[in-house]
Amino acid sequence: MLRNPWIRSLGLAGLVAIFSGCNGCNDDPGPPPAASAGEAPPQYNPVVEPLPKPPRGLDEPPAPEGNPTTPEKAALGKQLFFDHRLSADGRFSCSSCHAPTNGFGGPQKVAPGYTRHAPSLWLVGYLPKLGWDGAWDSLESATRAMFESMAGEKKDVAARAKEIASVAGYEAQFKTIFPKRGVAPDTVIEALAAFQRTLLCGDSVYDKFAGGDAASLTDQQKAGLELFGGKAGCAGCHTLPFFSDAYAGEGGFHNTGIGHFAPNHPKLDLGRKTITQNDEDFGAFRTPTLRGIPGSGPYYHDGSMKVVDGVVVYMASGGRANQNLSKKMHSGKITPQEVQSIIDFLPTLACSQKVALPKLP
Repeated sequence: MLRNPWIRSLGLAGLVAIFSGCNGCNDDPGPPPAASAGEAPPQYNPVVEPLPKPPRGLDEPPAPEGNPTTPEKAALGKQLFFDHRLSADGRFSCSSCHAPTNGFGGPQKVAPGYTRHAPSLWLVGYLPKLGWDGAWDSLESATRAMFESMAGEKKDVAARAKEIASVAGYEAQFKTIFPKRGVAPDTVIEALAAFQRTLLCGDSVYDKFAGGDAASLTDQQKAGLELFGGKAGCAGCHTLPFFSDAYAGEGGFHNTGIGHFAPNHPKLDLGRKTITQNDEDFGAFRTPTLRGIPGSGPYYHDGSMKVVDGVVVYMASGGRANQNLSKKMHSGKITPQEVQSIIDFLPTLACSQKVALPKLP
């Protein structure tokens, strides 16, 4: 039984790397080359980039008072995100399963031995509840669970931090950014969280249209947007500007029928009810943002849908009936042509933000 909460909620654990080798996860630079015997390591100069601009209508992602986001801290977190030395055996990194070329989500359907897909990290810095079932109340707490999982066990994070501290290029950065604490599990977590708060997915084609560029959308896409916010009812859960209701209050969680087979089926995932123990949360999962949805499949908490077209068709069908199906799910109200208009609209939510692989110290 998988007890780690990060594995339980995200399907992200080291099992993915250990058993599958993260096939298809080639979005990390790999371990840095070792210096030859007697050769001094090369001078390391980290690339520090300006913080990206958020999508239209949004402020910068909120950060805890003790962990403000700075370009230098985000640059350090980016290096750590792609560094295999955070894992127990040095075989994988955060990016191994949250791949940039896959919308910072998992190319795999699910983690081996469990039923949840590693979700996209676009806009993760704005979420009040993280994980498919809302298991964590902050990005730092979710990142801590991820770090503990990668390190092997909770007690092993200190050893991973110690290894990072032995790298001169890291030691200098931590000393500058965290002068009173240096390299420690907490500062590793804070840097990782700072980087994730820079994954903003702004300046999409839709944002240009919302900013007044009427020609940026085709007539078919405009029809899809109108249906999205009106007759089709998509915006009831995928509210603007996040294109998800998971970013307000306690977060949005809904039962859409995904993953339901039959009552008491052994593979049935209880979703949000696992956390709250409330019957009204049975089978409910966090509403994912649609920003960045093109190219970030597979989709849903169980990775059961390979392509975006299938997602739209399924939602338009009204979902799979079960005891707690959301009342916002409805079927038979839009035509196949209207479904196609919505499908044509979704590519306008693709992210323009590019995240280059860092050179590691």
